[in-house]
Amino acid sequence: METLLFSRTRTLLLVYLVSVSCHSQRAKESKISDLENKVNKEYDLSAKPVDPDYRHAPDSAREEWLDRKFGMRIHWGIYSQLGLDASWPTYQASDEFKQIYSTLWQVFNPTRFNAEEWAQLAEDAGMKYFVFTAKHHDGFSMFDTKTTVNVKLRKPAGGEKSVGNVVDTILHYSIMETQYKVDIVKKIVDAFRKKKMGIGLYYSNTDWNDINQRFENKNFHYDTAYTLKDFPDGYRAAIERQTEQLRELSTNYGPIDQFDFDHALPAALWEETVKMIKMVRSLQPNALFRERGLGKYGDFQTPEHWLPESPDDPRLSMLWQAIEQYGTRWAWQPNDTYRGKEWILESLIDCASKGGNFMVGVSPTPTGEFDQRTKDDLHWVGQWLKINGEAIYATRGMYIKNETFKFTRSKDKQTVYAIHKGWPAGNEIMLKNIKAKRGSAITMLGLKGSLAWQQKGNDLEITLPGKKPACEHSFVFKILE
Repeated sequence: METLLFSRTRTLLLVYLVSVSCHSQRAKESKISDLENKVNKEYDLSAKPVDPDYRHAPDSAREEWLDRKFGMRIHWGIYSQLGLDASWPTYQASDEFKQIYSTLWQVFNPTRFNAEEWAQLAEDAGMKYFVFTAKHHDGFSMFDTKTTVNVKLRKPAGGEKSVGNVVDTILHYSIMETQYKVDIVKKIVDAFRKKKMGIGLYYSNTDWNDINQRFENKNFHYDTAYTLKDFPDGYRAAIERQTEQLRELSTNYGPIDQFDFDHALPAALWEETVKMIKMVRSLQPNALFRERGLGKYGDFQTPEHWLPESPDDPRLSMLWQAIEQYGTRWAWQPNDTYRGKEWILESLIDCASKGGNFMVGVSPTPTGEFDQRTKDDLHWVGQWLKINGEAIYATRGMYIKNETFKFTRSKDKQTVYAIHKGWPAGNEIMLKNIKAKRGSAITMLGLKGSLAWQQKGNDLEITLPGKKPACEHSFVFKILE
C-alpha cells in the first residue's frame, strides 16, 4: 500500500511540475546553449602558467585516446525524470521549482537500468570509449560518495500547500540515498571496461547546491557578500569536499582514461585548484584531463556545438574531441528532435579527417533505457564502421579541402583512406594531388579484389567497382602511398 501511495504521490508531483513549472522552464531553454558557451568563455584560464613539476598525460595515453576516435557521451541524473536538460533549468528558476528539483532524488528509481546493455549498445555502435556525468552542476553524485552536503528533504505535506514540507538536512546527496541505492558509476565503469572501452568521467567543479560554493552566481544560495576574506571556513569546506570527491573517483573505480572537468572555481581558489589537479594526476597518471577550469593543466579541449573548420582552426590549442548532443539537449527529453544517423556518421568522418575525435551525446530515459530511435541509429552507424572502421580507428587526419571527399591516413603514413559521401557518379573518380605507390593495389573497403587505377601526374584516377559494398552513405578507397 505504501509503495502504491508513494508511486501515486510521485506521479502527482511530476504532473504538477510539468503543468506549472516545466512550461516556464522550456520557455528559457532556447537560451541555455548560448549561456553555456558564455560561461565557458568566462572561464578562460589559458594565461595561467603551469608549474614546472607538473606532468601531463604521457604520449602513449594521448596516442591511445586519439586511436579511439568515436565515443558515447551520457548525461543522466535526477533531472532526467522531468525530461529536462542537466542542471541548467534551475538557473534563475523560481524557489518552488528549485525545491521540486532538489528533492527529485527521493523518487529517483531507474529500475530498468542495465549497464551491460549500455555497453553493448556502445559496442554495437562502434564506439571505443565513453564519458558519464558522475556529478553535474546540480551537485547530485551518481556515485557512492562519503562526503556530505546540505540537502533538501521533502516530508509528508500535511497542511502545507504546493510541493509540501521541504526541510534542510545534511546527507551525501548521492545515488546511494535514492530508492535505487546502487552505485551507477561503478556499474557503468565495470560494464564498459569488460568491453575494453576507454573510461571517462565528467565532473563539474562548480556545485550549485553546495552552500559552501555560494560564491557561484548560479548556486541556489548565491550570496554576493560571501567572500574568501570573510568566510574562509566555508571556502575551505568547499575545497575539502571537492578534493575528497575527486579522490574517491580517482581511487574507487580503477584506471580512468579521461576526466571531463567543467567550469572553474573562482580565481581566488586557483592555488587550491592546482593542488586538486596534481592530486588527481598523482592517482591517475595516464588520464587525460579536459582543460575547462584547468587551463593549460588540461590535455585536451572539447569544441561544443561546433566542428573545427580545419586542423588550423584558431580556436584549437591542443588535442581535441568535438562533442555534440544527438537531440536538442544533452539529457533525454520526451518527443525530442534527433539529428539523424547520417549526421552522426558525417560528424565522425569530418572530425577524423581533421585530426580529432568525435563524441555524440545520447542519453537514457528516466527508467534507465535508451529509446528505440537512438538504438536503431547507433546500430546503423556501427554497421558502417564494421565495414569501414579501418579508415577511422587509429588513423590520423589528412585534411584536404574537397567537397566530396574526406581523407584520413594511417599513423605510419603509408596508407590513405579517401572517403566519398554517396556513390560516385560515372565509371571513374579523380583524386587531385594524391599519388599511389607504384605497382600497389587500390581497394574499396567491404569488397574483395583490387580496382584499376592510373596515375596522371599528381592526380589519381580510379575505376569504380561493378558493385557496392554492403553499407550506405559513404564509401572508402584504400590507397597505398
